[in-house]
Amino acid sequence: PNIILPEVAEPEAHVWHLFVVRSSNRDALVKHLSEHGVQTQVHYPIAPHKQQAYKEFSHLSLPLTEQLQNEVLSLPMSPYLSEQERNVVVDAVNSFEA
Repeated sequence: PNIILPEVAEPEAHVWHLFVVRSSNRDALVKHLSEHGVQTQVHYPIAPHKQQAYKEFSHLSLPLTEQLQNEVLSLPMSPYLSEQERNVVVDAVNSFEA
């Protein structure tokens, strides 16, 4: 699938609170996952420099940041997800064809 997973450089570790992936076809991925019973969320729909709190930076040209605002998507993640629920997410992601 056309999905970019987060990376953590060795020997570092990460304490995940969100599992954010990237897809250049995010809207299609959201629709596909929803059709397979997987809820998703876009936690960062507006680039920081375009948010009201940072309006003094809105004139900046930050093309990578603006690209990412259209690609990022949070997948379900919780220590309480059952193995079956995790498999539903994995299978739905793996069946996505961009």
